[in-house]
Amino acid sequence: MEFLGRQRELGTLRTQYDSPRPVRIRVTGPPGIGKTALLARSLQGLPHVHLTCPPLPDPDIRAELHRRLQHTGPEGGEDGETGSARPEPSDPVPTWRGLIRTLRRRVARQDRAWVLVLDDAHRLTEARSAVEEALADGDAHGPPLHLVLAGRRPGLPEVSPVEPETPEGEEPLPPLELALGPLPFRAVQHRLPGREARERLLAYGIFGGWPTHIAATDARMTPTTALRRTLLDPDAPLAHRGLALLERALQTPARYAALLQVLGHGEAGWGDLHAGVRDLTSSGQVAPYVARLEAMGWVEVRRSLDAEPRSRNRRYRILDPFLAFWFRFVLPRLARLGQVDGEVLLEEILPELDHHMDHVFPAVGRQFMEHDVMEFLAANARSCGSLWGDGYEMPVAGILASGVPFYGSTHWSERPRAALLRRLDEGIRETRYGFGRELRLRLLVARAPFPRELERAAASRQDTLLVGPRELAGEG
Repeated sequence: MEFLGRQRELGTLRTQYDSPRPVRIRVTGPPGIGKTALLARSLQGLPHVHLTCPPLPDPDIRAELHRRLQHTGPEGGEDGETGSARPEPSDPVPTWRGLIRTLRRRVARQDRAWVLVLDDAHRLTEARSAVEEALADGDAHGPPLHLVLAGRRPGLPEVSPVEPETPEGEEPLPPLELALGPLPFRAVQHRLPGREARERLLAYGIFGGWPTHIAATDARMTPTTALRRTLLDPDAPLAHRGLALLERALQTPARYAALLQVLGHGEAGWGDLHAGVRDLTSSGQVAPYVARLEAMGWVEVRRSLDAEPRSRNRRYRILDPFLAFWFRFVLPRLARLGQVDGEVLLEEILPELDHHMDHVFPAVGRQFMEHDVMEFLAANARSCGSLWGDGYEMPVAGILASGVPFYGSTHWSERPRAALLRRLDEGIRETRYGFGRELRLRLLVARAPFPRELERAAASRQDTLLVGPRELAGEG
């Protein structure tokens, strides 16, 4: 898989590998999110063993690791040989503790740290306790052996900090967990269909931020052509993707699919979720299903930034635009795929596409404030979210690293005009968030070009920032 947009995570991993003490890392995320590509890039030039655990019983997984260790050259990495060194079925297979001790002895004879990666480690269900015990053993003297477990949550084994050999009495390094989510628009926009930035924004609203889904598209197409060919035609590669992902993670996906279909129409409250699953008699029965979707990295639970700590005023949303699109538009048409021409299905979807983007666009605005607004304000957001309550609704809000609070609205369908600033000012007066700060920033994020009157109104005040597609794409 192509490596896309994980520079921050890549830097974090490389820094961890440079530690003179052994580190323990868990990299989590749903299938296709880019875990393996990130790890492969992070291991370049380092002595390592990278095992993707096969979907087989524990002895077969241990046998495969044993074979890899036999084929790991003195500089680390695999030497490319196959066949003769594979253990025979009658050969005794070392235990997990024995395998990791073997590798530690090998590392002790070298002058560089090594990295052991167990990918798809959620498949270690039967051997989880044995693996955890093996990982908990301290390293021998010499270069450290760093251990990385990668896989989806739930199911990935825990890792314990390694008690340090030296210096005496020093606290062990806590395990690091990298939870990979969908990539932001800026990181993937160069691979999305569409020539103009606003076209690529639309493509992001359809295909989202999972590298696997983006790889199925062709950047030379228009977004609507890519939509038809990848999701609606009879041989479309992503036509059944949403259901396949759900069935891979869950044995009985029907109620989860119903919840995701509700969330495919945008953020929803608890009552909306309960109403979407018709065979549940009380709203409390929804909780374990939502919790599982959250643990899978599919759904996010959100609260207004100015909400009280115990507030139950929460909203729920699907994290990745592709999943929201699939469960809103493709799932209801799944029985007709291959029976009805893809162009007919596309014509049914197009009138609702802007409404879908109205719900996707706020997240793109928050991404911009978290990662990219430094280009304009010399500081990214140190906290970012939304504000809502009686009399105000601001989908983008937070505090910059400079301490300046910001309040913003996003507009995909609605054409920007000067009245939007007045509406934003009215909302700011209704919330106590950021109250008392000398400077408070107003932000408008829109798809359509800003009219001259709005540009003049923004230019007359130093507390207003206008952001269009080109700025979101890094072309402004």
